[in-house]
Amino acid sequence: MIAPGVRGGPGRGYNSRMVLPLTPTLMIKLLFWILAWCVFMRLIARDWLAFGARERQLVWAMLLGAFAGSKLVHALTYPSLTYGLLLPDGDRWVGLLAGDSGPGAVLGGRVALWLSERKTGAAREADLMIRPVAVSLLLLSIATSFWALRGQTYGVPTTLPWGIDFGDGVARHPVMLYHAAYLALALWMHARMSRAGLRDGEAAMLFVIGYSAICLLFGFLKPPFHPALLTEWMQPRAKVYGLVMTGEQWVCLLAIIVSLPGWVAAVGRLWRAR
Repeated sequence: MIAPGVRGGPGRGYNSRMVLPLTPTLMIKLLFWILAWCVFMRLIARDWLAFGARERQLVWAMLLGAFAGSKLVHALTYPSLTYGLLLPDGDRWVGLLAGDSGPGAVLGGRVALWLSERKTGAAREADLMIRPVAVSLLLLSIATSFWALRGQTYGVPTTLPWGIDFGDGVARHPVMLYHAAYLALALWMHARMSRAGLRDGEAAMLFVIGYSAICLLFGFLKPPFHPALLTEWMQPRAKVYGLVMTGEQWVCLLAIIVSLPGWVAAVGRLWRAR
């Protein structure tokens, strides 16, 4: 029986033996994060012609904001893991370290840039961050297929021909690949819009809104939190707030609402530029 306040129930055909142990999964994840970090810094150095003290300060502010935003949104989405209610004592720090949120990282990084320069919001620098951030997220989105069942990136069962069995015997929506497809499209669109007459910061705003919208929509393809599931500590699921969406989805919706006036103005400029 499904408890009140949740969306759906546990996925069928789950086999806990197919899930990678927590520590090896964390090591694999760490290697991909190092790769994404190297790619990010390489692209930053290539895109920013002047990389002085101010630029270094903004980069570190964005990275700290991204880390904080990622952990905060993950904590809101998976409170059972965050508060150690389901993990053994020795594994609590591992669950907290391994957990992250892509939308939380993007939003946290953008807010940190804005706080670093309240007058300008570091608008131009935010635009220059699009390519490094999108490429890094693209790499991580593809990489999450290696720890899909452990990292809560898998989707609900599907009969569509592109469904993927991640190791539990069930064809599921490859949500992480949906994200990767959007990021590839965003990179292509960013290259085309770079000369479209947008104001400083508007390209970054469009990217943030688009990524938030994708995460909001595809969040409905992920299994929800089920408090009665005895193996919750092995296969955590997001808690649903207000009987509708997860914490991550609510954060994405809030970001879209706040940015909507600027989005309308930017789209209008793009339309007139045609």
